[in-house]
Amino acid sequence: MADLNELWSEYFLELDPARRGALLEQLISAGAETTVFCHRLYQERYRDKKDPGRQVDNWLWKLVYLPGLYRRKLGMSRPIRHEMEGVFRELHLDEWARLSEDERHVLTMEYRNAARRYLSTCRSARYGSRLLGLKKASDAQKLDRAALDIWSAARGLPDKAGLKTEFRPWSEALLAELTLFDPACGQRYRELDQTERTR
Repeated sequence: MADLNELWSEYFLELDPARRGALLEQLISAGAETTVFCHRLYQERYRDKKDPGRQVDNWLWKLVYLPGLYRRKLGMSRPIRHEMEGVFRELHLDEWARLSEDERHVLTMEYRNAARRYLSTCRSARYGSRLLGLKKASDAQKLDRAALDIWSAARGLPDKAGLKTEFRPWSEALLAELTLFDPACGQRYRELDQTERTR
């Protein structure tokens, strides 16, 4: 059982989709519980519907796209609600109440994996740069931007759409991963809860 737990842990920590796929196959071969649900999430997360042979990361894209949407359409609540209702279904939050405890754990860890993959890009030289990449962001500015991006996707848009309660599992998972990435970012997220939501 310890080996199976280690394999699950490795699966959720791994960022590369191909290596995750190989680990998932090992879990399936070992007869691990919840692999049917996990395989479904894997297929949906990494498949391009328009080009099934091309691998993408649809959940990573959410963490790139949603913060930009928050910045661009802050005052437009109706389009934001429509968009977030689609995201709600894509993230399987509409199934949350029907899922078993193990399936909820898998889904939460998958959210955290997507956040971890996004945050792995947040220390790069280009992240947070301005003036078409000519002005580089300081380390402090990158952390501040990472906190704002995660908060926008996890809380800002769900709140704006009136779906705060429905998005709670997603919000809590992203906050947990952001805090693990850098505790100061977790604190910044909580500050944004107090300041941004009143705008």
